[in-house]
Amino acid sequence: MLFRLRCFTRLGLCLAAAALTLPMFEALNAAHAEATPARPFLVLLRTPGGAEPAVRALESRLGVRARRVYRSALRGFAADLTPAQAEALRSDPGVEAVQEDRLVALAPLSQRVRLVSVAARKKQQVIPTGIRRCGADRSVTAHINGIEDSLSVDVAVLDTGIDPKHPDLNLAGSVSFVPGGVGDPHGHGTHVAGIIAARDNGIGVVGVAPGARLWSVRVLNKKGLGSWSDIIDGLDWVAARANQIEVANLSLSDDLTSDNAVVRAAFDGLVAKGVTVVAAAGNADVNGPKEASLAIPGRYESVIAVSALADSNGSAGPGAGLFRVKGSYFESDESYADFSNFGPVVDLIAPGVSILSTYKNHKYAEISGTSQAAPHVSGAAALYKLTHPSATPAQVRAALIAAGTAFAPFDAPDDHHEPALDVSGM
Repeated sequence: MLFRLRCFTRLGLCLAAAALTLPMFEALNAAHAEATPARPFLVLLRTPGGAEPAVRALESRLGVRARRVYRSALRGFAADLTPAQAEALRSDPGVEAVQEDRLVALAPLSQRVRLVSVAARKKQQVIPTGIRRCGADRSVTAHINGIEDSLSVDVAVLDTGIDPKHPDLNLAGSVSFVPGGVGDPHGHGTHVAGIIAARDNGIGVVGVAPGARLWSVRVLNKKGLGSWSDIIDGLDWVAARANQIEVANLSLSDDLTSDNAVVRAAFDGLVAKGVTVVAAAGNADVNGPKEASLAIPGRYESVIAVSALADSNGSAGPGAGLFRVKGSYFESDESYADFSNFGPVVDLIAPGVSILSTYKNHKYAEISGTSQAAPHVSGAAALYKLTHPSATPAQVRAALIAAGTAFAPFDAPDDHHEPALDVSGM
């Protein structure tokens, strides 16, 4: 009897304890939610009017603190939010979307760099194979003849920066949204810039749109890393200068885990301002190449997506067989680059293997990737805007596709054969 009494007594005490601590548990859970470390988020606003007043009102009402405010490509902000703050923003009638920010990194392929002696390149200008393969050396607008006559068109390069002292580049201005300031400690952005617009000055190399004014918009750090909030900062900066900058190049991509309403709105907003946006279709990951529709920003309809072809001699004629890219890495001439993403969302294919261009510290280098294919198309868009200044981004895209030549390589990864870039008639 005593044993049973003790058991019931203990059971009663346990039940009483559970009843007493339920409110305590709720309070602890709420406190834990508030104590959870804040994470970076992107917020898209729907409230009409300027972004600044709307952001300040949300800060005052919900206790959030915006790290960056976006005003031109979209109306929104980036902030570090607790789960409770993120949920409160999602429930706010003035907010369209709340999405987590993510890191973005250049593809490892971009690290395959072969430096070329700058002394050798200074003695005589070289017309790289990619420039010849897309016909820029025959374009009357590009007018490549070794005598400098810079083109009056502006291209923004959203990348790791541009070497400000490279003698082969016409740098109009620089801005940085990552630590370390302007310049290019990585080299990728400078390489991209040279493909677009290296000067036709008798030294080094020459770009598709020689001497075009380049705007360095640094959104990736010295390791080739950044975040979507950094990139959106860059897009917003270009959008604010859409009356001057005609083309924007993004030789970067990320997978669908980063695809969200805020990122998409930034690209769509920049294009709506009249800036033609060109992006790499993306390189293979550990699982190999994939449908470009699985990567951003190439999958966005507002963006011109570019895949990469392998070319060894600057000629669109019959393939010349295998050629060494670097070490034990070989490609076949006039083939679909084995690292390139593919699919119906791709608009154009351009040279992207062993592309010679400018590099950091006043040097020159060969690099492969869809990162190198995209700037060929950005240079082409700049050429078209020179002769058709009122063309919309959609018209630029249509014109470049129409001018392209049929390209159906033996190793095509799918039945969608995007045309090869051809600016020889521009």
